[in-house]
Amino acid sequence: SPGGDTEVDNVAPNIGLFFLYVAKLSALNDDILRQLYRPPVLDQSWASVQSMRSKCHERLERWRLALPAIFDFTKSQQDREYSRARMCLAFSYYSSMMIMNRPFLCKMERKMPNESERGRGIDQANAVSCISAARSVIDLLPDQPNPVGMYEETPWWNMVHHLMQAVTILMLELSVGATHWRNSGKELVHMAEKAVRWLQAMSSDDMAASRAWRLSSELLQKVAPRVGGRIDDRLRWPGPLDQDVPMEPATQDGSGSSDYFPLSPISGDYTEYEPVTTWEPLMFTSYDNYLFGSDPSTGQASPSQLHQAQRRK
Repeated sequence: SPGGDTEVDNVAPNIGLFFLYVAKLSALNDDILRQLYRPPVLDQSWASVQSMRSKCHERLERWRLALPAIFDFTKSQQDREYSRARMCLAFSYYSSMMIMNRPFLCKMERKMPNESERGRGIDQANAVSCISAARSVIDLLPDQPNPVGMYEETPWWNMVHHLMQAVTILMLELSVGATHWRNSGKELVHMAEKAVRWLQAMSSDDMAASRAWRLSSELLQKVAPRVGGRIDDRLRWPGPLDQDVPMEPATQDGSGSSDYFPLSPISGDYTEYEPVTTWEPLMFTSYDNYLFGSDPSTGQASPSQLHQAQRRK
């Protein structure tokens, strides 16, 4: 394979091979978190952080290039046997891309006004990569929500997590006026609306999706006007923001009912995560912690701590 994964080059595609690449990506993701978010990074220069990110990116791309052709999620494929496997790998890959590039998604000129032109160029490119990864996550899903199809073709057990990662990145960029995504701020609003639309469709059978819809709808209402956008009224949370939408009653054909999905995903209660102190006040949400798995027990440094340390240098 192009990535040089010679130990499996001659292995026929099988589900075990898929799990091997899942495990390798999980290990890579752990390395990204350890190198970019653990407390020791606070003692590094910003140039060193950029270099660490570059090395992480090289390893991530080697992983992607080493994928057997049947698992290549960047190409259109007729095969259906491994379609869910490709979707699992795609969502996980773009998740790692977002986490890896998240530290660069802020107004660097305010945080480090003396950074070199070359350094700013690197920051800009990495921020765009972060937003592009969020867009890729949302592009993996059809424009019209179909939870039944999603549960059949995607890693349904983790979809709220993946969608909220993408939404968090889009909200952060909108909160700074889409300064990195120079194509169109309204384009970001439309992408965020699509993600919110999916969360809304999933909410009748998933309380985690219901909470995610409530939060993302509220935040999008706040940040969309910063780029001249406005959220579709149909996506607004219909009740008080401190209450969940009640579960839909079961129907005869099972549509809209949790009975229709005997293996419906049960995700964690995101409210257990405490808000982090980030450098963009509007985005002090529990989801930024959730994006990184930032938890006091993990010993990970938050993005705000990273930037505060860099300003002291």
